[in-house]
Amino acid sequence: MKKIYIVALLTFTAIAGAQESEANTENIPQGWIKVQKNGFTGFIDETGQEIVPAVYDDVRDFGTYCPDTAVIVKDGFMGLIDLQGVIVSEPQYETLIQSNKFPNGWIMIQKDSFYGFIDCNGQETVKPVYEEIGAAITNNIKQ
Repeated sequence: MKKIYIVALLTFTAIAGAQESEANTENIPQGWIKVQKNGFTGFIDETGQEIVPAVYDDVRDFGTYCPDTAVIVKDGFMGLIDLQGVIVSEPQYETLIQSNKFPNGWIMIQKDSFYGFIDCNGQETVKPVYEEIGAAITNNIKQ
């Protein structure tokens, strides 16, 4: 009976460890822990100090759009936070689109059904006033 208990415990530990490593594939800054509270997402550090309050519908991988930012989603709108948990761009955009075809690392935004660009500092480099932006147009934009 003792052997069965030990084998079961080892099996459970191996499965739990595998599930934990699969769940931690997100690109989260070292020492940050993703938390959920009342259905909202945030982050705490290793001491339990809140870095990003759990007020967002989602916080997506760091580095996807800019090296030191993550996408935040609140009430269906998207914005950016930085590695200190500071809001770089308020969640106000319907869509964020990243492409290596856009100049200067800009992120295409959609706001009120119009398109423009922001930079990695959250500044609107091109106001969202265009109904459409295509690759041919973006290749000709100069800073």
